[in-house]
Amino acid sequence: MERSTLIRFTSSRFADSYRFGNLWLSSLWTFWDFMDGKIREEDMKAGKVTEEDLQRAIETDQIRRNDFSEGVIAQIPRSHVSHLFGSMSDRVIHDIRFRLSAYKYCNLMCFFRVDAEDADQGILDEENAAAILRSHGKEVTANTLRSMNPRDVQMLVGSVIKPNPIMTNNKVHMVQLPDSAMDKFGDIVVVIKEEDEFKRRVLNAVEKAGGHLIMGDVRYHPLVDRVDPSTMRRHSMTIISSSTTPKETDYDDKTWLAEDGSFKLSDIADIDDIYWRGALDKYDVYRTQKEWRICWLPEELDYKERILRVGELDDIIDIVKTENIRDYLLERYRGYAPGTVEGTRREITGTESYKEFCGRMKKIDGLGDYVMEIG
Repeated sequence: MERSTLIRFTSSRFADSYRFGNLWLSSLWTFWDFMDGKIREEDMKAGKVTEEDLQRAIETDQIRRNDFSEGVIAQIPRSHVSHLFGSMSDRVIHDIRFRLSAYKYCNLMCFFRVDAEDADQGILDEENAAAILRSHGKEVTANTLRSMNPRDVQMLVGSVIKPNPIMTNNKVHMVQLPDSAMDKFGDIVVVIKEEDEFKRRVLNAVEKAGGHLIMGDVRYHPLVDRVDPSTMRRHSMTIISSSTTPKETDYDDKTWLAEDGSFKLSDIADIDDIYWRGALDKYDVYRTQKEWRICWLPEELDYKERILRVGELDDIIDIVKTENIRDYLLERYRGYAPGTVEGTRREITGTESYKEFCGRMKKIDGLGDYVMEIG
């Protein structure tokens, strides 16, 4: 049985594009748009904001789509670079990150990775377990399960899990189902049934279209403060050190996000204790997304969305309604209970190695901005 399965939540409007293999990849800069899903104060005062607008803004915030640290390639102790920020330097806390502007030329497609494991012990996912039990007519909540005797919980959950006679009884079998917050990403889920074949087709498509490709599991890292670790407990605000101040008219056309960086990567070249990162690295606040992604650097360097034509995928994907995805996965992983699976898989493939791809990105123009916290 496959230990992992890639799935993608999306809208049913795009179902045919997946069947025909026309994959839509957004530019990485869309994650930098701090106005995405936000409500402007002037619109609120003018009475232009509806209840639907408010609900949409809340949901956008909950799914954590924005990530100012996408494209960060270096994490630096603040003692090396905080002097660059003048009077604000003594307000800077945590390690400072250098975000490479050239990553706006990359196009991304992101998937959630469902992991399963057979272990000596496991941790139950009470939220998903309770939802599955309710779908079988048992009125319980996650808190109910947490308050029960573990043996009773095991028997209750086991009563709604379809048995798998070929599985051993001396192991705990767990599958990491997606968090319910993921349901807000769309009304259908694209399931990649054959990951290796999918990767082969994506690679072939990029080789035909041109450019460079890296795809694989995202690695998650903690944000730290190597000067004073105690600052990690303080409240803070993230700022970007861009010299570009967007005009009011720029918020809609997004031209301000296409600007080159204000600082040079060469300025930190001689610093020894840098943590180097790339397009498959994120901070662990996003760890629950368990992301697998395609990152394509086309030959033409711009910041536009693109369609990668990989050929028909009907034979290696399933399209499942979001409301049915957990039942689907429990059938695919028959005999497994919903649990917390850490999953340390780090498979990466592409037109070149990850190190070579990261080096290629640094050489494009070497410009970027600093991402930092003040507090």
